[in-house]
Amino acid sequence: MQSATNKSQSALTPANYEFLEMSPVHNGMVRINVKPKRSHVMLINGHLVVESDSADLVRVEGELSKRPSFWTRRVRVIREYDRIAGIHVPISMKSTADVIVVGSSSFSMDYKYAEINGKPVS
Repeated sequence: MQSATNKSQSALTPANYEFLEMSPVHNGMVRINVKPKRSHVMLINGHLVVESDSADLVRVEGELSKRPSFWTRRVRVIREYDRIAGIHVPISMKSTADVIVVGSSSFSMDYKYAEINGKPVS
């Protein structure tokens, strides 16, 4: 899923998303609603949370704009980001989906970094 084509087709850019209303949330964060310009399994209909000072992306949350398969419906995704050793990186990814026949399914992954860009992280 990380080919150059997929990266450009799923990037948080005006080519892929309409950036809608912004509203302040807590602790100097801003929520930005986003709507994908097309259906694609890597695009999310939902919102972003960014730091108002740095514009660092903190969270992406919403439903995939296209089902990944016939069997999978309503996929909800939450991705969280932070700065570690000065580098902006993903720290977690969670998803839930309704799967035909099986029912609700969930996935959760937390990233733990020993090093970033060849430098040890304490």
